[in-house]
Amino acid sequence: MTMIIKNVQHALISFLIAFPLASHAVPLRQCFAKIITRDTLCTVWVLFSDKNAEKGKIPVSPHALARRARAGYGPSSVSDNPVSRTHIAEIERLGGRCRNVFKWANAASFSVPASVLKTLASRPFVKDIIPVRTFSKHIFRAQGKTALKKTLATDTSGFYGQGFSQLDMVSVPSAHRAIASRLNKAPGDGVIIGMFDSGFRLNHKCFNYVKAHHAVIADSDFVEHQRDVSDPDSIRNFYLKHGGDPPEEHGSWTLSLIAGLDTGNFAGAAWGAQFVLAKTEWAARIIITSDSAGVDTSIKDIEIHGEEDNWASAMVWAESLGVDIVSCSLGYSTDFTDSLGNARPQDDITFSDLNGTTTIISKAATEAAARGMIIVNAVGNEGPLSGTLDAPADVEDVISVGGIWPNKSLAGFSSRGPTADGRIKPDLVAQAIEIYVPDIYSPDSADYESGPAGTSFSTPIVAGICALIRQTHHLDSAAQLRERLYSSCVFAPGQTAVDNNFGRGIPNAFVACQVPAPVSPQASEFVLYPNVLDLFHKKNQHLFVKFLAAPDDPINYSQVLKVAVRTIAGNLVWSHSEICTENTPVSLTWPESDKTYAPGMYYFIITYRGNSYSKKFLIPG
Repeated sequence: MTMIIKNVQHALISFLIAFPLASHAVPLRQCFAKIITRDTLCTVWVLFSDKNAEKGKIPVSPHALARRARAGYGPSSVSDNPVSRTHIAEIERLGGRCRNVFKWANAASFSVPASVLKTLASRPFVKDIIPVRTFSKHIFRAQGKTALKKTLATDTSGFYGQGFSQLDMVSVPSAHRAIASRLNKAPGDGVIIGMFDSGFRLNHKCFNYVKAHHAVIADSDFVEHQRDVSDPDSIRNFYLKHGGDPPEEHGSWTLSLIAGLDTGNFAGAAWGAQFVLAKTEWAARIIITSDSAGVDTSIKDIEIHGEEDNWASAMVWAESLGVDIVSCSLGYSTDFTDSLGNARPQDDITFSDLNGTTTIISKAATEAAARGMIIVNAVGNEGPLSGTLDAPADVEDVISVGGIWPNKSLAGFSSRGPTADGRIKPDLVAQAIEIYVPDIYSPDSADYESGPAGTSFSTPIVAGICALIRQTHHLDSAAQLRERLYSSCVFAPGQTAVDNNFGRGIPNAFVACQVPAPVSPQASEFVLYPNVLDLFHKKNQHLFVKFLAAPDDPINYSQVLKVAVRTIAGNLVWSHSEICTENTPVSLTWPESDKTYAPGMYYFIITYRGNSYSKKFLIPG
């Protein structure tokens, strides 16, 4: 027996010498080539090849479970299973420090010595190693305050003060009055909103309502991993001394556009909501102007940095707490740096990556949307060229927001679509210039300033509208909520079609929040003939469609009418959109060319103001 065992061992050794096992090591990306020999730290994602098999109890709130159910998402999935702590511990034994865990992608981010990357890549549980991208963006800041323009709408109610015009453009005050009359509740009541930004300070009196109602139900610093989401006094005083805006100011401004309430002076869009605050960005580089003696005199430029692992981790956290809507002004595309602050253009997101499925941050947004969350994200400030949008605004189910002037003309900096796979972005626009916000370092001041600009500020206005829709249609799925928002949009002046500049146009909160009247044959006329379209035997035969929209609310203006042809299984075959004016018939023919389609039953669907009208027709074989 001993001889047999020895012979087997010898044969096995001989086999391994002749046919060595292939190394598991995953190939390191080219971007790591120059740093693996350096004595430096780098920040990376490690994607794992396996995951904990035992689900255990998914730590999500009842509010989150209800939101998932509305989206048709089960109480849990494999992606909800925790990442293996054993794998994390193994990387930490190699000298890594775990920064964030992103269970939806079975990944974790680490700060690791560059010299161990090859060793890390050889571990059998490692599927891939990806650099964590760090994005930098500039804050647009007007010089001094801007006086209210006489051409802007005036607050005849005396309630909204200097914040009226930016809300009135999207009919938020009208929606507030309707909600107060119908529900007798504060706007946004019952909705949980997550804010992702560079810090928050709630000492200004416009946040008194939020504090009095204990409406901030959770906050977390994903940069320094602390609970305090405001800046330390030393940081704040440094900025104020040199004339700059501390990082927490930007987050406080965006929060005020939803949560603010200072009756007679200022109001946000949904101050009655509850809030979850996540600090996901920080000020990483400050350029100081010095005098001839070398004495620092003022801050010339500020860059806000954000790392995608902070954002992804914050999204998982917010989802578990039951957040309904996330408002985020951060986007990722170019100007990436390494952990030492050196430019890394090779890590920039290329246009081909902006397809809604490639980047880590877009994957996180997609997973959140699948769980029924509404993600409202700035399209970016990299315009005016086409294809300049940021991730995760490239995700189909993310509401990407562009920016316009008070006169509704497009802001030059507002990023444009399309996405890499040809989809139109942004989805809509709101005011992004001459936005009034509080001076958070004058907490008792009733004077609001209009210095900041950017899609950072149009985004929370739209997120606030989403909160009003959620409040008035609490049983709607996320998809239904987005459709109500999009159906309310009207074209901006000069806009003639849904495009990559304005998207669908400017939303109307009042229209979006209304309960539509039951659809009846008298409400709109929809005629389709013939109902059998013989494309194979009758040359040049077409469907003829007539649609007449009757007024169904007190506002009378043009609306986007969307048309689609779908198979009986629901697959999209053709789509079209155009302006539909009330009491003016729309006539269409289809197909538009001699193109043929497979035999079968089809639906011709018209969507207008949140209502859908459909008729069947047959293409015989």
